[in-house]
Amino acid sequence: MKKGIISFILVLTVSIGTMAFSSISAFATDRLNIQEGIYTIYSKVSSNKVLDISGGSTSSGGNLQLYQYNGTTSQLFWIQKSGSYYTITPMCSGLVLDVQGGDMKSGTNVQQYYSNDTSAQKWRFYDAGGGYCYIGCDLGRFALDVSGGSSKNGTNIQIYKPNGTASQKWELRKVYSTSENSSFTARTGSSNSCIVKIDTSLINKKGYQKASVKLKTFNEIDQRGTDGKVLVTLRDMSNRIIWSGVKSGGDTLKLGDDYPAYRITVETYDSGDGPIANGNDFINLGKTGMWGLTNQKNCQLYNAY
Repeated sequence: MKKGIISFILVLTVSIGTMAFSSISAFATDRLNIQEGIYTIYSKVSSNKVLDISGGSTSSGGNLQLYQYNGTTSQLFWIQKSGSYYTITPMCSGLVLDVQGGDMKSGTNVQQYYSNDTSAQKWRFYDAGGGYCYIGCDLGRFALDVSGGSSKNGTNIQIYKPNGTASQKWELRKVYSTSENSSFTARTGSSNSCIVKIDTSLINKKGYQKASVKLKTFNEIDQRGTDGKVLVTLRDMSNRIIWSGVKSGGDTLKLGDDYPAYRITVETYDSGDGPIANGNDFINLGKTGMWGLTNQKNCQLYNAY
């Protein structure tokens, strides 16, 4: 009888150990290559619940939570490659996702924080099957996890040892693909737009240092520069209009300090006062009209498509 009990305990111990090792091994080997871009990140615990920065906070220490999808910038995250890892930037703040205190234990909170290039801010993605992924932290074998598996609004997000549950499975839904450029050009009225990201290394306690870009307009056929008028629209990353107005080629666009990034689009402008005498107005260039931006101060330019 005692021998049977000992055998059962031994088999059970070996089985549990094998299960745990298999879970971690699968988590660590099926790494995904994620296209850089801006995403909404859905949880498998509920079809309409996503990662969200509580209250749309712009402050270091703002908490990461689960919340019903509402399309705001607090639910948009810019995923960018950083060596063999990725950084995840909430578009409401321009900060990065961070394991609080760099604490290497299950249940540690996840927040947004100033970028410091530590392991607490480096993430990888692993195949979880069915279009979902695990999001692993460089601190150790931990996965981004919905606390208690709850689907309630405001549920905390933490790191936890891999367990393969719905609490650790995430669906990345891309809003924009992005590629960095030193300058940007596009045809007027096209679906392409330019994302101007404020240089996060310049963030201080008083907010963002001002950034600026220079607008250029030209003819695609002969690359002839123009001073033609165009309608410029600045939006935040949830597509809400911040400012819209008429500008000319050569103008400097000064960006405020309220947003970590702006999406800029340009359309041809018709003043409604008849033909332009010198033929140099951008409205007369039709489909051959092009516009562009060059970085002047404190920002990076990204093609958004």
